Parts: sequence; C-alpha cells; structure tokens
Amino acid sequence: ATKIRWIRIPTESEMKLLAKRAPVRAAIINNLKDFKGFISVRTIEKKCGTTISNSQLEWLREKGYLEISEEMAKIQNGKKMKAVQISDNYFNDEKLFSAEIDKLEKRSMKASQVLSEIFLNQTENRITFIKTLIEKFNYNHTSIKKLEQKGLLTIYDAENEIKQVSEESLADRNEGLLSLTSEQAQAVDAINESIISGEFSPFLLHGITGSGKTLVYIQAIQQVIACNKKAILMVPEISLTPQLIDRFRNVFGEKIAVLHSHLSKSVRYSSWKMIKENRADLVIGARSALFAPIENLGLIIVDEEHEGSYKQDSPDPRYNGRDCAIVRGKIENCPVVLGSATPSVESMYNAKLGKYKLLEIKHRADGAMLPEIRTVDSFEARKSGQIFGNFTKDMIDAIVPRIKRNEGIILLQNRRGFADLMHCAKCGEIPKCVNCDVSLTYHKTDNTLRCHYCGYKIKKDICKKCQSDDLRLFGSGTQRIEDELAEYLSDKKIDFKTDRFDLDTTSIKGAHRKILRRFATKETNILIGTQMVAKGIDFEHVTLVGVLNADLQMSMPDFRSNEKTFQLLTQVAGRAGRSGIKSGLVIIQSAKPEHKVIQAVMNSNYEQFYQDEIRVREEVEYPPFTRFCKIDFTDKSADKVKGAAVAFFNSMPRHHSLIIYHPVEPMINRINNNFRYMIIVKSKKDLDQSGKILRDILRISKNKFLQIKGFSGVRLTLDIDAMSGM
Repeated sequence: ATKIRWIRIPTESEMKLLAKRAPVRAAIINNLKDFKGFISVRTIEKKCGTTISNSQLEWLREKGYLEISEEMAKIQNGKKMKAVQISDNYFNDEKLFSAEIDKLEKRSMKASQVLSEIFLNQTENRITFIKTLIEKFNYNHTSIKKLEQKGLLTIYDAENEIKQVSEESLADRNEGLLSLTSEQAQAVDAINESIISGEFSPFLLHGITGSGKTLVYIQAIQQVIACNKKAILMVPEISLTPQLIDRFRNVFGEKIAVLHSHLSKSVRYSSWKMIKENRADLVIGARSALFAPIENLGLIIVDEEHEGSYKQDSPDPRYNGRDCAIVRGKIENCPVVLGSATPSVESMYNAKLGKYKLLEIKHRADGAMLPEIRTVDSFEARKSGQIFGNFTKDMIDAIVPRIKRNEGIILLQNRRGFADLMHCAKCGEIPKCVNCDVSLTYHKTDNTLRCHYCGYKIKKDICKKCQSDDLRLFGSGTQRIEDELAEYLSDKKIDFKTDRFDLDTTSIKGAHRKILRRFATKETNILIGTQMVAKGIDFEHVTLVGVLNADLQMSMPDFRSNEKTFQLLTQVAGRAGRSGIKSGLVIIQSAKPEHKVIQAVMNSNYEQFYQDEIRVREEVEYPPFTRFCKIDFTDKSADKVKGAAVAFFNSMPRHHSLIIYHPVEPMINRINNNFRYMIIVKSKKDLDQSGKILRDILRISKNKFLQIKGFSGVRLTLDIDAMSGM
C-alpha cells in the first residue's frame, strides 16, 4: 500500500502557482498537512475527491514536498490450529515404529491407520491437523490424547495454510506416468539439455492443439526438480484454467504454489510463504507469478504465450509477462519455454531469425486426429431460409445426434449478454451509457441494459427519449444463443442441458470450476461461451465445436484482428476430438468463408497464416518490424484532452527512426466520464534496435508537456509495445 507524508509546506507564492497550474497537487498538499506521519493515498484521494496518479506523487516528491513509502498490505495469517506429529524417538527408529503399528493393528485398526497417515505426511514435510484426522477417520480427541500419553505423538500449534483446491479434481490421470511420442521426446531432450547445463536458452514450442505440450512441460519440470532446482509455469487468466492446475497437482502433489490476483489475501500469503520457505518446487500463476521470490530457478514456462492477457495495461507498470520471462531467464541463466499451438507473430518471427530455438510437435498425442473443419456461409444460409435464429441447418444437424449419443458440445459466441444493442422502433433512439461512449448491452436474466466498460446499468422498460415501450433487440450474445437453442430443441422433444461460460456466469468465486465439473461429468451436454471456452478445456468426450459468428473479431479496427481471429478459432477448434477414440467436428459459421484467415483455420495451416500476416505487417510497418507505442490522454473535458494531445504532439522532436501520427479520437472516445485522445508512434527496429531513441524522445516530450500551462489535470499514459491501437 502506498503511503505519503508531507516534509515541507510550500510558501504562499509557491502554493498560489501550484493551485493555478496543478490544482490536484495543491489539493494533495492542502489535505496532507492536516495529518501527522504517513497516511494512505486512498485517504487523501477521499479528501481530495479525485484519483491521484503516481506521476503526481512523484512530481511532489522530486520537489521535496512529500515522502513516499511503499508498505506491504497487512495480510491475515492462517489461523493457528492443533497439529500432531510422530514423536522423534519413534519417527527416527523405523523398527520401533513398525513394532508399535503391529501392536495397534491387533487392538485398533483405526489407530494404526491414523499413525500411518501422520507418519506419511511427516516424511513428506506435510502438517497433519487433528481436525483433519477426526473428519477423515471419524477419530476423536480422546484417542489422540491417549496416543500422546503413550509417547507416540506430539501435539503442537501450527499455522493452517489454506488449500487452494478443495473441490474434486478435473483431471482424471497422472500424466507424469505417460510415455512420450518421438516428437515430444525430442522437445524434452532439447529443453533438458539446457536445464542440466544451467544456461539461458529461449525455446518456442509450437505444438498443434492436442499434441501434448503439457506432458512436455511436466517432463521438463521433473528434470528441474531432479537437479534440485525450481520452476515457474505462467498461464493466462489462471482463474479460467482450473483443469490445468489439477493436472499438475496429480503429478507434483502439494509442492505447488499458485499465485494470481483472484486469491484471497490469506491464500496468497500462504502461497508466498511456501515459496519464500523454499517448500514449492513449482509456482503456477498468471503474469505476476514471474516475480515470485524463487531461489535456484531452473526453468520458466509461458503456456499459451500468444495470449494478450500477459500484457498488463493498467495500472502501472505496463509490461508483457512473456517478454519479462525472457529477461528473467537471462538473469537467472535458465531456459525459457514459450508454448502455443498458435504462436504470436512476434515469437515466430524471433524463431525464424534464430533468436529462439524452434521445437515443433506436428501430430496429436494418443493417436488422435485433428478434427474435421467445415465452414458454413451464414449469409447464403439466411438468404435460402436455412437458418433458425443464429443456428444454420448444418449446425443443428450436427448438434442433435451428438446430444442423443451423450457427447460433449462447445459453442462459441464471442459476445456475452442477450443482444448487442436495443433501439426504439418509434424514434430510433439507441440507449447509451451515461459514462462511456458505447451502447448498452441487453441482459435478459435481470432485464437490464449494461455497460461492459464501467458497469453502469438500467432497467429495460421504456424509451427515455419518447417514452415508447416498443424496444427492439439487435445482435446476439451468449444468453440469446442459449435461449434460441433451448426453444428449437424443446420443440423437437430433445432432452438436454446447457451451461453458459462467460464473465456473467463465472463472476462468483468457484463458479468456473462448478460449470466445468458439470460438463466433465456429462451433467450438461452443451457449453456455450465466449472466448473463455477456448482456454484450458481438455475433455475427451467433446466431439463438436460450433462457432456461431467467426467474423466478430475480424471486424475490429485493430492491426492484430486477423491474428486474434486465427488464434481464437484454431484454439477453440482444438477442443474437439482430443482422444483417439472419437473423431471431432468443427463447424464455423461465417459470412466470409473465403477470407484468408478462415481458410488458414480450415486447413489447420499456421504457416499459411503466418506468411500472409508477416508480409502485411512489413508493408504497413507494424510489429515485429516496429515498436508500437500508444500515448493516451484522458480528462473530464473533451476540449482539454484534445488540446493536451495536440500540445504533446507539437512538443515531440522528430527523428527518422520514428513514424509519429497526428492525435486522433480512439474508437471508444469516452470511458467512465473521461474523454480520450491518443497518439500512435511507430519506432523502426532496424534503425533503433534497443528502443533508446524512442524512450529518449518520449522522456523529452513528457518533460516539455508537463511545463505547458493548462493541462495539469490531464492523465498521460505511455504504453510502449501496446497490444492494440484501440
């Protein structure tokens, strides 16, 4: 938590100048002088009635007005509970302990089982809590006390570290016992060679969906542990991938620490403590897990390295976890493995240049074949009447027999809610968010219109402009897909169950695991979701994947839209037919089935996609040939934010290595009552390899901008290597 205290109060003339040029900074000083000692920034924000940026605090610190202190937030430790262990004289004398177990077995089998359980936990450095013994063996305190009186046990107080997985596992086997295919073995051998030699070596593991990349990770981690070293496994959006964690727990047991932002403070504390005390062989987590205080690090793995969620956009610091993994690998002298079925264009480019060692797995494991992929022209289907709501006849014809055979079906509609927008049939008004420049999305479950940016919502009743109740819905989200399918199948008297898997249904803690558990045990036949269904789902009974609108991502005004579309469609297609027993089918509904991206997905041809994309990127000077930098300006005043962007643009020194675009309004120019303007800068890597020229010019420009009067309240954000220009 950031805390501040004042060191000196400005003079009267300084205060007048500060109030004129930087009213927020003046307000900070005015409110801070009422307190003695350090006070939290949050308290001062409440006093000032506004948010306080790091740059404002840093400026005041540099001027000598205040001192900044970063303190660890107070975390509640685990509760102290009664624990038990085998007394030293018995634990250290195997013959003596065995003799006592033999005696107990004749009198009380339960007592011998309890002692065996305690002994096993103790040999593996696990704490045995009395409460756990009572629940597991239906034992009692009196019996445990008798064993203590005999000198067999020692009772003591121990900290109860909260377990992160208490539910039934979503993984049904120990993959550490599986044999490798020849391609997997070659990849493992290359990685293990670097682990044993203890040298930095970056690998790009390009394995098709279902090729067993996880098994490669497991074998490499086992080698790390054999060398008495530790490993980090980074995964995107860890709260959405419980099955992956379960698969690693099946192999490595409780010597895994999980770190991510959705954990409670006490659980996070337990994980951090476990790592700090050197009791974790493996740390699994989202991007922040990269900074875990691991000693003797021997391997870093970045799974699904292409995922945009590795990039932290807000708050500061802005960084890409994947790129930082490469940096830490260099520092620690250990190999780094970037794994994906659909590598990012940048990573594949580095592999083609020889910066990364390319490891390829071109065949699925367990004898499974890639699914058959078909496209359906949704435009033509609508013209010919071969469509029901959002479902073409081909899609329905594929769904029905699989429900009857009790096979798993995944449907992707990358938009949540019931409808994209609503309009008034009388006056044409489209309800918009009062805080953001976006239309509201209709959610049927609670009959509300919601903003997916700031959370604003209103009840759907009448048009606010003309009071008409004739409100029409357009577009389709996951709720509408679920309703349309239910209506069609119910009419056909087909018995089925569905679950939605999106941000609306997984907002409650543990909901994602429960939904996946129902799907894994075939309580539900169909999983309908957003891009979440493309991540971390590996169930052998899934034989059909349906994509209801493949064109949504491609229509976005973003230089990565083609790449994101290819990755999403390929990843979700890979959920089908992952066992060698049942073949998989993927049906992609698209109004542009001949589009080069759709064709590359159909042919399961990453190389075709990559060559098309890299050619375009080079022609229009986008990454990996340039650094893509976005300079954002936000303020409550539209005129002020535009003026600030123009002033910054005019202050920027020009250089032949930079392409600087004029300030523009982004596609969504107002979020949470803050207007936005931005400047895009491209830095040519062949002329500025390290990025030093770009950083120097941004630093000079920022310092010049801060001296300009009239823009003190405007928030300035510099994002080098931005993921998009939106």
